[in-house]
Amino acid sequence: MKIQLQSPDRSCECNVMIVPWCKSDTIPAQLSGYDAALSHEISRSIEQGKLEGKEGEMAVFPSYGKLPAKRILLAGVGSPDKLDRHILRKVLHTAYRQCLRDETAAIRLSLLASHFSADELVFEAATCLYSAAYTFDRYQEKLDKTPSRLSSLFIQIDRKAKDHAAVLREAEITGNAINLARDLVNTPANHMTPALFTEAALREAKNAGFGLQILEQKDIQELGMEALLAVSRGSTEPPKFLILEHNTGRTDLPTVVLAGKGVTFDSGGISIKPSRNMHEMKTDMAGAAAVVGTLSVASQLKLPLHLVGLTPLTENMPDGRATRPGDIVKAMNGKTIEILNTDAEGRLILGDTLCYAERFKPDYLIDLATLTGACIVALGHEAAAVLGNNAHLIDLLKQASGLCDERIWQLPIWEEYREDLKSDIADIANIGKSGAAGTIEGAAFLEAFAGSQAWAHLDIAGVANTTKPRFYSIPGATGYGVSLLLQFLKLLSTTGV
Repeated sequence: MKIQLQSPDRSCECNVMIVPWCKSDTIPAQLSGYDAALSHEISRSIEQGKLEGKEGEMAVFPSYGKLPAKRILLAGVGSPDKLDRHILRKVLHTAYRQCLRDETAAIRLSLLASHFSADELVFEAATCLYSAAYTFDRYQEKLDKTPSRLSSLFIQIDRKAKDHAAVLREAEITGNAINLARDLVNTPANHMTPALFTEAALREAKNAGFGLQILEQKDIQELGMEALLAVSRGSTEPPKFLILEHNTGRTDLPTVVLAGKGVTFDSGGISIKPSRNMHEMKTDMAGAAAVVGTLSVASQLKLPLHLVGLTPLTENMPDGRATRPGDIVKAMNGKTIEILNTDAEGRLILGDTLCYAERFKPDYLIDLATLTGACIVALGHEAAAVLGNNAHLIDLLKQASGLCDERIWQLPIWEEYREDLKSDIADIANIGKSGAAGTIEGAAFLEAFAGSQAWAHLDIAGVANTTKPRFYSIPGATGYGVSLLLQFLKLLSTTGV
């Protein structure tokens, strides 16, 4: 995909010119040139009420050779007083998907200049294209051997192209990293075992320039990570524990540790899941995929932070050696865990991971996990849940969410939830007695292993994957988390700890 910046006063020969515009009952001045060339067809459509500019309205006007662009696509963004980043992204995705069979396209952003900064417009225009153009068809026979695909986009912006070159580069790196995360999650579990995930992470480490250390099963045993080992017992695939690092050893910089759940297939173990939709459990490593994508972006952008990514990798399978409900294991920090449900496995592997994070003395610790179905009950597929022990960290994540349209919603961790996790025969149980507040009690379990570290938990169960087309994604992985964490890291880079 080739994306170039261009001044709007330059003619642009392309298949389609996309022009986002706000709802209006008169033609905006910036459209007058197109309107005159098209014999006032645009203004007539507005006057006749056929064209309003309402949100999501797409109107195509062939130019019949009267303009350098073969077609003009007017993309309505709705009322100007309601226009926000969420609406802009929805409209851009919709418009791009109408152009994916074209070879070249351009987008003119000048009509939105009073609502967003030029940098914001360039960034959203580019990242939305990467998202809209994403496909995952590597396992399908190509019946159409020569499909026409959009290969070039010109972004027309009112200032000099060189002023936005860095923003465009950041958008391209981010778009590619999000799609990398989507690829990792979409890949079937037989092609994305812990070992194969490790190989993919190694390739990206070499490409992006971050460090990567691999802990094998023997290393995990020596560290006393019995919770992680308990989950892996039923699988013939040995577990892995990856340590990804940007600015290795830079203790003079703020340190952030990101921990991503990496269950490459989750059958539920002995507490086995129903067969219906179990195939979707290949996506249970979306947290780990987001961590790899984020390390890739941070490294390529050379963010002035010491960033560590931790990804415990395992399958959760039933077997004669598998952990049984009622078994007790000891985590890395010495706490004993009564495993009442083997399908509450994500918190087990993350518990050991949060303990391991302490050796980096992080200023902030964030974990991402497709942890609970209860999160989908609570928030649907519109937001991730955020919980934690540090109000400032959660506030920064909320600010970051507003900058990237990856939504989060805070839930509490009150003492009553901690009480519900008490075990009669161990330090803590991996599920609560009440069977209620599953998302909160999952986080309350993790809190016991975060200790005094400034920690936040993101339950991304409802947003990491979609089973139906949504404006931002085809069915499958969404890449959620990369944008949110990038914006958080950029905020931290500028504001400090």
